[in-house]
Amino acid sequence: MATGVAKYASERGNWSIVVAHDQPEFYVVLGDDDYGKLDGIVAGYAWERLPQIDCPVVYAHTPDRPNTAPTVCADNTEIGRLAAAHLMSLGLPYVAFVGIETNAFSYERQHGFERELKIHCRQAQLPLLFSNWHEMMHGTRKLKSWLSTLLLPCAVFCADDRIASVVVSAARQSNIQVPERLAILGVNDDDLACASTVPALSSIRINGDLIGYEAARQLDRSMSGESPNRRVVVRIPPKEVVQRGSTRVMGFDDLTVCEAMRLIQARAIREPVVVDQIAAQLGVHRQQLNRSFVECVGHSPKNEIDRVRGDRLRALLLSSAMPIKQIAYEMGFGSPSQLIRFCRRMYSKTPLELREGA
Repeated sequence: MATGVAKYASERGNWSIVVAHDQPEFYVVLGDDDYGKLDGIVAGYAWERLPQIDCPVVYAHTPDRPNTAPTVCADNTEIGRLAAAHLMSLGLPYVAFVGIETNAFSYERQHGFERELKIHCRQAQLPLLFSNWHEMMHGTRKLKSWLSTLLLPCAVFCADDRIASVVVSAARQSNIQVPERLAILGVNDDDLACASTVPALSSIRINGDLIGYEAARQLDRSMSGESPNRRVVVRIPPKEVVQRGSTRVMGFDDLTVCEAMRLIQARAIREPVVVDQIAAQLGVHRQQLNRSFVECVGHSPKNEIDRVRGDRLRALLLSSAMPIKQIAYEMGFGSPSQLIRFCRRMYSKTPLELREGA
């Protein structure tokens, strides 16, 4: 997010930024008098601790209560939907959620996750909700007790990478194989958290750059004299699932379906995969592959190809300013018009309508 704010500031040309935090060994700490000299504030996690100030404020965090200033945050419901789609594609029979009971972003991600499961007639096991971050960081015993009640193999969605890394550790202590018996997905794509687990942690990459950029843009409007809508909440869609070892598993009973799913996920994001090609590569008839795929996954391989390509197109449209022509090239469409027809079929909108609507 800081990168996004800095990018907007560099484009604006006349901003001077002070990064303030309550950890003096890392950041500048502002006193109450210092806040009085500021022209505007982008406030993150510590917004409730701000002193009385007269300058405009924009919050860059999921609101835990009715917001009193313009707010920019991640689209947590969409993050939950994306998590459900990814974990369902692994073919494991059970799914579950771990989060923080008191955090709004965790609640919203859980809601989006469970809503998407319900659409596909799936139901999550009883979730584990910690009361706060401190309990989570010291909650290995509670986690191990919860893991002992899970039906396995299971795919677990964690509301944050820090939570997911603790789940990976508790699974290892409980002798539960990751990802074969417990596939684990986090959020934020935090380099340290994802790389420090064994296996490396899969995670949903949020669009922090755009959150910071949009927060700075909203602040600029307020500092320029516009009267802000204090109740507005701008929700920025996530980028993509970054798959690493913690979800690199296929749990379908049919090995042919497992391999077909791997091929689709690897290739469909960059080229228009044809079911006949997949069947030929696997040495089976198209009808046989269709029948087995529907029995295991619940829909046809063509539907899965469309889902993967649709999610990729949506991510590129909503999380970047990439031109439609370049997106068509990136995804292997023969022309922008082919991409437009595909987008209309998937979302009943043109790419520009989808982007502008968000």
